[in-house]
Amino acid sequence: MGSRLLGIEIGNEPNGYSTPSIGLRDSSYSVGTYLEELSAYSTAIHAASPGIRLYGPELSTSSWLTAITSNSPAPFAALTEHYYPTTYSVARGACKATAMPTAIDLLSPEVRQQETSMLEMLVAAGQAAHREARISETNTTTSCNTGGGPATSPVFASALWAFDWVLRAASAGVTGLNFHGSFGLCTPASFSPMCAPSRTAEARGRVAPRPEYFGLLAARQLEGGRFIPVDIGEQGTPEDFTAYATTHSNGVTTLAIDNFATEGVTDFAVRMSGYSKATGKRLTGPSISATSGVTFGRRSTGTAIPKLGGAFRVALAPSSAIVMTFRK
Repeated sequence: MGSRLLGIEIGNEPNGYSTPSIGLRDSSYSVGTYLEELSAYSTAIHAASPGIRLYGPELSTSSWLTAITSNSPAPFAALTEHYYPTTYSVARGACKATAMPTAIDLLSPEVRQQETSMLEMLVAAGQAAHREARISETNTTTSCNTGGGPATSPVFASALWAFDWVLRAASAGVTGLNFHGSFGLCTPASFSPMCAPSRTAEARGRVAPRPEYFGLLAARQLEGGRFIPVDIGEQGTPEDFTAYATTHSNGVTTLAIDNFATEGVTDFAVRMSGYSKATGKRLTGPSISATSGVTFGRRSTGTAIPKLGGAFRVALAPSSAIVMTFRK
């Protein structure tokens, strides 16, 4: 891969090695033991390839993060962690059955609060270690013994969640996110943004977008800009929607609004001093549980948004989102 290789990982989610469902180490395995093993591997790898960058620790939780980053210098070129907002498992082997998360669970304010707390911890650790922070594995639902959740992963809720999650993480200071998935056959619970809709398509290497893909496509519209604050105002209901904005070197500003309200149309008045034109691309679906009919921006140039009384006026249907582009 040459210069295209960002780095390599040593192990995956080592904080879980001693759990019964994994069983790679005994119960005495600790962060100290892991760091000893890491040092041995790192020495051997750098002897063979001095320029290689190590990414890690690839934790499934933040429990070991402080102990690892307190080492100076940090053993990794970039700090990485995995994150899934919902989880469940079916009863099999060492895995115990738990309740299956719903689309409403995925879009709940509690999930967004938990995400913010995790991001604050990860970014702070990166700053303390003078390293970039990255979410190296993420998606809607993880499990002890299955990939994704049938009520959260292949549905429109995943698009609204991904749209917010990418922008929430990037605006907090995370340098990138890697969404877990597979280009193989789509399954009822699969969390892949793209996958093969049939065995024939899989054999021919043909994949199709699932709802989550459109959420990522919408978030991509803010890429390449610098995040700026968004003042929601006194009448705002932040538990029902989120907003992010980036400004670009060409003077264009993009604003993302994600409406999580499940009923009623919400009217927004957006005040953008110095801007005279605005267009919008909407992220919509038949319902949060819909597996098809999801769209983003039916027109490539967007739809014009009127400016009345000094503010751009836009109405958002429940469970939908919009990316607004402002030009002077």
